[in-house]
Amino acid sequence: METINIILVILLITLTAFFVASEYSIIRVRVSRINQLASEGNKNAKAVKNILSRLDEYLSACQLGTTLTSMALGWLGESTVEKLLHPLFVLAHIPAGLTGVLSFLLAFLILTYFEVVVGELVPKTFAIQIAEPMALFFARPITVFYKITYPLNWVLSRSSRVITGLFGLKKVSEEDAALSEAELRLALSEGFRSGEITPTEYRYLNNVFDFDDRAAQEIMVPRIHIRSISHQATVAEFMELIEDKVYNFLPVAEHGDRDRIIGMIRVKEALHDLARGHSTGNTTMASYIHPVLQVIETVQARDLLIQMQKRRIPVAVLVDEYGGTSGLVTLEDIMEEIVGDIPSYTDTETPAALTPLITKTDDHRYILKSQALIHEVNRRLETDIEAGDVYTIGGWMLSERFDIQQGDKLTSGSWEFTVLEKNSHQIDTIEAVKKAVVKQKDDSYSQ
Repeated sequence: METINIILVILLITLTAFFVASEYSIIRVRVSRINQLASEGNKNAKAVKNILSRLDEYLSACQLGTTLTSMALGWLGESTVEKLLHPLFVLAHIPAGLTGVLSFLLAFLILTYFEVVVGELVPKTFAIQIAEPMALFFARPITVFYKITYPLNWVLSRSSRVITGLFGLKKVSEEDAALSEAELRLALSEGFRSGEITPTEYRYLNNVFDFDDRAAQEIMVPRIHIRSISHQATVAEFMELIEDKVYNFLPVAEHGDRDRIIGMIRVKEALHDLARGHSTGNTTMASYIHPVLQVIETVQARDLLIQMQKRRIPVAVLVDEYGGTSGLVTLEDIMEEIVGDIPSYTDTETPAALTPLITKTDDHRYILKSQALIHEVNRRLETDIEAGDVYTIGGWMLSERFDIQQGDKLTSGSWEFTVLEKNSHQIDTIEAVKKAVVKQKDDSYSQ
């Protein structure tokens, strides 16, 4: 009889481990991975997906199984172990008054140890560290148990919902396992630190998140830098315009007015026709004009990208509230926000024009072009400049001091920004130096 009881005790501890492992593996498993396996036809994954869709009910089933096995173990196990230990105490000539008490205490401690270690801690650790294979392995057995005990599970889960509902909590489902953007960024950082994600992947994925909050104004070519051609221009005038620089697209302005951009010319198309003799110097460019998108300057970059894809137009003109041209955005400008600078055969600018917007000279000094975006300056210098209604570092300095001159300084946090070069009303180059370094320089001059 004792042998049967021992077998039953081992079985109950094993069942406890099964329910604990099932519960924690279901909670820890990645929903995206399960969905992928289920779409590939994995039957166990489909069972896990079904469990996740009714998570609170299956958690109730796991808790019910754990509770039942623990109660049975306490009822059967202690008496079984106590009977096994009792003869040993008799042989040890322990007084009869103490034999019963010692047998009970040791039986309680031994069972508690095995139940906690073997039945709880070990399966819990396995479930946390290898959640996916364990969830797939236990999905069908726990589904069978759930169906067998459905009436009791129904009562328990509904009772739980009533009580938790009083505190404003809702039913748990697989959708609740979805990660927020902040959690995804944290997961990316952990993956990058562990080496699972490469630096390139890490940068691209973070850029995708940042892109969602980017305004088209932040990435546009400002109106002052737009080089356009009149809608009445000839091929000869077109060739003269692109003589010193090659473009992918050339905006077409009505009567040369950049506030009235009516389309764009695909430079490659015009040059191709010219090379094949389909056009001459006196041919007008009217036949090469293609439509452009006209959107308000406050549009988000993500919405602009959708419109470009939908209408298959790679160039958009941003207009202000008065209908004037604010700037120009191309599909390449948008893509560069995600993948970084894209070298092109049209990149024939002078070395000065190719200078990076943010150049690090040492750990405490940067040279900034006025077009550098504030969010990028904040990221690189770890500053906290408030953008307000402007997007560039030059715009921020002018908004802080509209009459700022070359050599003037502004401070933000631990950084001091100095205007190195200014052309007319526009700042060109800015120096950013940490205050501690500035103070050291001042002290050396005073000595």
